[in-house]
Amino acid sequence: MERKQVVNLINEYVSTKPEVINIIGYGSAIKKQAGDNNSKKQIDLILSVKNQKEWHQKNYMQNPDDYSKCAIQLLNQFPNFYNWGTDINYLAYLKYKDQSFKIGVIDYDKLIEDLVTWKNGYLAGRLQKAVELIKSDKLLEKAINLNRENALRVALLLLKEDQYTLSHLYYKICSLSYDGDIRMLFKMENPNKVSNIAEGSFEELHNIYSPINNDYYDECNQKIIINHDLLMQDVSKLPTSLYYYLKKHNFDFNHLNKEQLTNLRGLITEYIKITNLKTSIIQPIKGIGINGMEKTLQYSKHKFQKGKLNL
Repeated sequence: MERKQVVNLINEYVSTKPEVINIIGYGSAIKKQAGDNNSKKQIDLILSVKNQKEWHQKNYMQNPDDYSKCAIQLLNQFPNFYNWGTDINYLAYLKYKDQSFKIGVIDYDKLIEDLVTWKNGYLAGRLQKAVELIKSDKLLEKAINLNRENALRVALLLLKEDQYTLSHLYYKICSLSYDGDIRMLFKMENPNKVSNIAEGSFEELHNIYSPINNDYYDECNQKIIINHDLLMQDVSKLPTSLYYYLKKHNFDFNHLNKEQLTNLRGLITEYIKITNLKTSIIQPIKGIGINGMEKTLQYSKHKFQKGKLNL
């Protein structure tokens, strides 16, 4: 389908749900990836809402088939379940007309918080890539832009000396949400996933990241010269959760120099891997409760097939 058709279908589908504040489309059904075989894909959406608990209760009344038999009972008895681990809860394999949808529902303030702080990194990682803002607002767009500025800083800090090209930079940005992810560790995802995303959306990534460079690098024929001195000066601008992780591990912010770059890279990589591992373990557990075992096994089987066939 063409972009306009996809957006119209998404808006039509979301109109069957309770009121939402934002609609964000992401994933291979929304954005082109290298190696795309043009097969029909589930459409992935993030919906921000005023109050997730109330939204799910209303949606259950309107669309009970969206949930497993025990889902609403589980959510009512354990209200902390909504915000356990990732603050977002997914409803998967939802049929509408001849299309399948997966929707992640999150409180608006929690979405903004993760984009700004990288507390869980789950939403921040998805919105570092090219996405489709179908229904947005100025605060969300500001938070997404800040998230991407931080992704750019982190990616530039992590690049090694033989990786100073735009392709390596965009690959590193796209990899931030996959480092440490249990799906990659257990081959439940295409091992070429990051490359496919970075290559398939190279131009869009360039349009996103080039304007927010802030003199961190100079570009010439897709090669970059990184200003590490400026990057090190701006380490305190990193997302607050990551920044406090560095402080917790006694990183010396008072005497920043290139010699500390190796230590800084190690701590940043450690934080990202720990955070991604935690959320990638918790999210499937939440999925079992909300979607039921049958849909969860269907999702897992699909991921294993993608990992085996490199789809």
